[in-house]
Amino acid sequence: MKHRLISFILPLLLLPVTLRSQTVKPAEVEVRTGFTLPLAAEDGYANLLHWGMLGADVRYNFREVPLDAGLEWTYTMGCRQSPSDENDKLPLRIWTISLTADYIFNQGEAVSWFVGIGAGPAQRLVTSPFFGEYEDIPITGALVSPRVGVELWNQLRFTLCARITSRAFNVIEAGIGYAIGGRTYKTKKLTQDRNDPFYDPAFD
Repeated sequence: MKHRLISFILPLLLLPVTLRSQTVKPAEVEVRTGFTLPLAAEDGYANLLHWGMLGADVRYNFREVPLDAGLEWTYTMGCRQSPSDENDKLPLRIWTISLTADYIFNQGEAVSWFVGIGAGPAQRLVTSPFFGEYEDIPITGALVSPRVGVELWNQLRFTLCARITSRAFNVIEAGIGYAIGGRTYKTKKLTQDRNDPFYDPAFD
């Protein structure tokens, strides 16, 4: 797990970073998908079968400041398997909604990267056998999710996030998303009237 985490973060740290920022459009929406890996094994269910996630963000970019704040929704689904019995599986699902904040380096540039954190409630669903039938057992708790990522051309976002809520559900999430909005403002080129008596060709 440590090697996977280092191999993902190291390229981000090697990117050229400056603190300059450009004014970008305030409203931004992102849809995201990806996969997750558990941070720890659950007692009796050590092996991972599969995990996947879907997510969406709505963000507000503060004017002339490399910060954003928003609301994030995610749905993570997965299944653990008992190492002693391949038919003994523990399906898990997580619904989360979080308030988020990010600091953006090189905001508005073709390559920018960000660090941030989210916090909010999480509903954890465990599908367990009950009197011979499988039923969903909902558990609600708090969630904290630090994250780091790279944004390309103000649209394509790669995010690495740790979702911390309880032992069985704590995961590292790697996602790819597409953002709509949040681009830099286009500047209009000033033109001169050639019939103007004050026309200066040096400014064309």
